[in-house]
Amino acid sequence: MTRAVQKAGWLAAVLVCTGVTPIAGQEPAVTGEVTVTRPAPAHQRGAANNRVDASQVVVWLTPVDGAASPVPAAAKPAELVQRNKSFEPHVIVVQVGSLIQFPNKDPFFHNIFSMYDGKRFDLGLYEAGTSRSVRFDRPGISYCFATFTPK
Repeated sequence: MTRAVQKAGWLAAVLVCTGVTPIAGQEPAVTGEVTVTRPAPAHQRGAANNRVDASQVVVWLTPVDGAASPVPAAAKPAELVQRNKSFEPHVIVVQVGSLIQFPNKDPFFHNIFSMYDGKRFDLGLYEAGTSRSVRFDRPGISYCFATFTPK
């Protein structure tokens, strides 16, 4: 095993790509409640409660009739930033057809890749201060991982 491989680290994030967009001019009239039912692991429990951190939960709705409008052009591509050996944000939800930027804000090389249900890609190694992008052209969940090689 080479020294670079021995020092390599891993990052992980989840990118959810949905195929449904709001229909232009239509006001959504949906209300609901989401309950996370699994208990929090012992190391995540606070002294005051036993609640699960639901900040990484994603909920999306699909019209019953399956109708969806075309994806509107985004003013600015979404970003999944690599910083402090982690992804920011950890979970991101985008529409099918969205371009996602992967800026490297760490002081070393990164490689971002996904080999799961959603978009499969491998960006290859790229240096600090640069960015690569991927267009997510199909619905699904993409588990994004990164390797990094510290100096």
